[in-house]
Amino acid sequence: MTVFQDNICVNLDIFMFLQNNQCGEVLLSTSKGIYLQFPTKILQITSDSFGVTPIGLGLGRYEDFLTVLSPQPGDTVSIISGKIRFPKGDLIPKYTVSEDFPSPKAPHPQAIRHCAAQLAAACKPQSVAVLSAPLLLDTALTTEISPWCQKARPHLVRLLAALQESDFSSISKCVAALLGLGAGLTPSLDDVLLGILYGLLRLAPEQNNTRHLQTAIRGFAPEQTHAISAAYLSAVADGAAFSRLDDILRALGGEAPVDITQLMKIGSTSGSEMLLGLLLAANIMIQR
Repeated sequence: MTVFQDNICVNLDIFMFLQNNQCGEVLLSTSKGIYLQFPTKILQITSDSFGVTPIGLGLGRYEDFLTVLSPQPGDTVSIISGKIRFPKGDLIPKYTVSEDFPSPKAPHPQAIRHCAAQLAAACKPQSVAVLSAPLLLDTALTTEISPWCQKARPHLVRLLAALQESDFSSISKCVAALLGLGAGLTPSLDDVLLGILYGLLRLAPEQNNTRHLQTAIRGFAPEQTHAISAAYLSAVADGAAFSRLDDILRALGGEAPVDITQLMKIGSTSGSEMLLGLLLAANIMIQR
């Protein structure tokens, strides 16, 4: 049997999950990620260039892994004490487990605006991130937004107001309206919600608005969106690390230059939409 050995970066909870025997299957195979489904968890194997992600196993040689073991949807997969077995061979990882990131410093208003300007200039026209212009820069949209983005915009505006006021009922209604909107495995508004939740959990974990959003997403995500997106949202709600978002938070607090390049590479538009959510969370914090 073929053996493929590589370095893998993971969150602590995923590392612990992989130390037990598990049986599942390959749910989906793409050039950017292989999704494995087990009875209690969905995992993604991807490139470590995306950093530590909430459900991800970041491989140093992801493309080589695809070539050597070529996992296909429906393939059985099993985990035996940290080793991952596919039909064509075993992935034997050398794990690097992410430590808890220190709490970021309070974001600077000018850093938020600078990052929002970068996002507005770099995001794709079809991305919800085009809303960074009116929501964060007080400037008009320069492009016509898509129909589902038009549908989402008023709910997103109401959500931001509800988060400012810690209005649990309104937060829940807005989350229910936004989850599942958009295209892809992680619909665009799911990515925005993920960014907002991640930012609030890192910047103000004990505040009521954070807890209200956390509760609403935990309650609605499993039923209202794709299983892969729900897995990401649930992992973030449980406190899993997302290192590329932490990079941005450190930059917003003045600890590093603002650089959105790596985050923008995630998915087709997912990275830009997560960044919009993160900036909206940071903006909420400076207005409270």
